[in-house]
Amino acid sequence: MKPSYLLPVLLVTVLTACSSTNNSAQNNEGLCESSTGDSYPCDDLEIPQTGASDGDFSYDTGGANFRLLHEYTEQMAGNLYDDLEGAKLNGLILVASFVYFDTTLQKTSYLGNQLAEYFINDLQALGLPVSDHKLRATIQVNELGDFALSRDLDELNPNLVIEYVLTGTLVQSERGVVVNARITHHKTNKVVASTSKFLPNIVVANL
Repeated sequence: MKPSYLLPVLLVTVLTACSSTNNSAQNNEGLCESSTGDSYPCDDLEIPQTGASDGDFSYDTGGANFRLLHEYTEQMAGNLYDDLEGAKLNGLILVASFVYFDTTLQKTSYLGNQLAEYFINDLQALGLPVSDHKLRATIQVNELGDFALSRDLDELNPNLVIEYVLTGTLVQSERGVVVNARITHHKTNKVVASTSKFLPNIVVANL
């Protein structure tokens, strides 16, 4: 009679083992470990959101995920392109350094110059005619290297014809910088395209 009890005992043992394994897998599958070694359900994780959303100036910048400066300028360049409504520009666009919106409009910074550099790339990538006005009339060659750019007016090309200028202003706030950009006809002062975007401090600090 002993063999007759063997099969039920084995079945109970196998079922119990499977149940324990499944429960263990379910318990471990949803657990994450913090930097202190504590375990917590992964479902409790929240993906932080930055406040730099398209089309508005949201100031919620507490998230760890943030976009880089060139991603903002790409969006702004796209807005300028859309604002042109397919109109063909009849000449080159000069991109100036972005300046702080004060009484002089003559103060720039590393951010202002970086914005100008990115806009040159972004506008050209969209097929718009862009000029690099800092190109020397002659190339300077010396023991330090070969130099083609300059900020000395006497060394620049005097025959450069500019039809449009991309200018920008920076408005500093406690939480970041509002960047305003516009393309203006150089002779008529007519603004043909404009855009604005808010840069959180976390973006500016990581330049």
